[in-house]
Order: sequence, then C-alpha cells, then structure tokens
Amino acid sequence: MMLVSALDRYIAKYVLMAVLLTLAVLIGLGFVGLFMGNVGYVGQAGFGYLTLFGYILLSLPSQIYEVFPAAALVGTSAGLSILALNSELTAIRAAGVSIARIIGSVMKLCVILVVAVLILGEWVVPGGLETAEKLRAEALNQPMLTRIGSIWLKTKNQYVHIGGAMPDGSLRDIDIYESPVVSGSVYRETHADRAVFRNGHWQLSGIKTSEVSATGIDIVSGDNKAWQPGFGPELVETLRIPLKTMSTPDLYRYVHHLKKNAQDPAVYELSLWNRMMMPFSTLIMVLLAVPFVFGSVRGGGLGRRVFIGVLIGFMFNLLQTGVGYYALSFGVQPLVAAMTPSLLFLGLTAALFYRMRFR
Repeated sequence: MMLVSALDRYIAKYVLMAVLLTLAVLIGLGFVGLFMGNVGYVGQAGFGYLTLFGYILLSLPSQIYEVFPAAALVGTSAGLSILALNSELTAIRAAGVSIARIIGSVMKLCVILVVAVLILGEWVVPGGLETAEKLRAEALNQPMLTRIGSIWLKTKNQYVHIGGAMPDGSLRDIDIYESPVVSGSVYRETHADRAVFRNGHWQLSGIKTSEVSATGIDIVSGDNKAWQPGFGPELVETLRIPLKTMSTPDLYRYVHHLKKNAQDPAVYELSLWNRMMMPFSTLIMVLLAVPFVFGSVRGGGLGRRVFIGVLIGFMFNLLQTGVGYYALSFGVQPLVAAMTPSLLFLGLTAALFYRMRFR
C-alpha cells in the first residue's frame, strides 16, 4: 500500500506542476487580453489603472474556469512526457506497474482538480465578475448591462424591455408593453425612467403611459407607481452576469423562467448543459493525453506533444463554443448539442487507446 501511495504522489507531483504551469501561461494570455480590451477606458470618468487592474484580477477566476479543460490536457501530456523522456515511465512499467494503474494515479489528481475548479466556477466566478462589473460601471458611471446589451422579459400579459441595471440594483429605461386581456380592451405602453425594488414590488418613477383604444390615444404622466411583474432582483441579478459565466443555479432559474413564459430557452439550456458536462469533458481530455505519451515515447520530444495538446484543446473549445450553437439553428436538442463534442473526443480517445493496444 505504501508503494502505491508513493507512486500516486510521485506521478501527481509532475502532472500537477505541469497543469499549474500551463494554467499560469494561459492565465497570462488572458490577463494580456483583458488589459488590451479595457486599457482604452483609462482616463474616462473615474476609470484609472488601479480600477483596470482590479477589474482584471476579479475577472481572472473566470479565465481559469474556461481554460481548465485545455490546461488539464496539456499539463497531463507534459507531465507524463517529462517522466517518459527521463525514462522514469519505463522504469515504473518495468517494476510491474500497469498503464491502467498509472492512469488511475493521474485520474485521482484530476478528480481533485475538477472539484476545485467546480467550486471556483459556482461560488467564486459569479461573485468576482459581479464585483468587477460593479467596479467598472461605477468608475465609468455606466449601467451594468451596457456591455451585454439590454434585455427583454415576458411575464403574464406583459413584454418588458429593460435598458440597463445600475450598480445599486435599480433598473433604468423600462418599457412595459401590455396586451389586452379581453378583446376590446386598451393597449397600454408604459415607460419609466427608473425602477427600485422595495417591500416586495418594483417602484417605478418618471412614468409616461400611452393607452391606445378605439376612441384614440391617451398619454398620462406620473411620478410613482407600484409594479409587480412576477420577477424580483434575483432574476435581474442573473442577467447582470455574462451568460458564459453564470452559475448553474442562475442558469437553471432563468431557463425555468423562459419555459414558464413560453419563450425559447435553447441558448441558455445549452450553456447549462455545457456547464454540467464540464467535469466529464475534462476527464476525457486527460484520458486523451495518455495515448500521445505511451503511444510515442520515442516518437518525438516534449515540445511536439505539448503543441499537439494545445491544438486538440483549441479544437475542443471551438467545437464546444461554436458547433453547439450552430446545431441549435437546425433544431438539435441542447443536451445533444452539449454532449456531441465530448462524445466525439471520447471516440477519438477510444480509437487511440485501441491503436496503442495497451493492456
């Protein structure tokens, strides 16, 4: 048992170092991308370099979550390749340790890393991004939805357009289009400059209402009005976070809201299934690294294997982010669209293992 435990720790040490180094490189690239994408705002209103670096640091956890499957693939390939190039894998195999046992040591580490990244994605990423968006919005004196666009909601017999959500949780530029419940009733369109959630309802201010009936159009202005659309700040909270980094409960809640109001939830449902498939996708990517190491121990250096790993990781991300949404346009179910990239790479992994003929 001591030999097995020592072997696990020894293999995990090399793989973990390689995964962390790969993550550091990819996060560094993400840091540069965020810097270049936001440095143009420096000098506007209260947005300075301190705000810029605060925004970037708060956004980095989401970068880790996004690149982790690729980092696991490249890191596993690099870590095992180092052992192979030093002939340590050969020595381990000569000691009677099977390839399946070595894979088991790698998978134990990767399961721990996947759990850590899931915790990061569910509890750290949404809060970090929300704080980053608040920091940026307050510095630029902009609504928080400016970067991801205004939103439309449907509730009861109303269609609601929200121009933006402010850092204090209030809404701005709200347009409420109310269709008649019975034939012959008036059509009503209400515009409000601002809405604040108080005592279980939204309080509208700066109101201008237009009523269209058979007798003509009446326009009425007002200062305050209570509004109960059937959603509260918790739903708007989910819309202040970019779709790709919403937590699983946020996505589930919004998908449920769309289905309840007879709206198409396909895009959000696909994102939800992609989030749930992430642990399995990562483990598949780790398995995919094994044949490249054991199948070509003498067939090339570390650089070639890392390059192949990066290329495969890029292809996987491209399939997961592009093909899924493309498939939705053909009526493919979100679950099928989310599973397809993982199943394709699982098939590739099985083919490579078969070719390697390991036992």
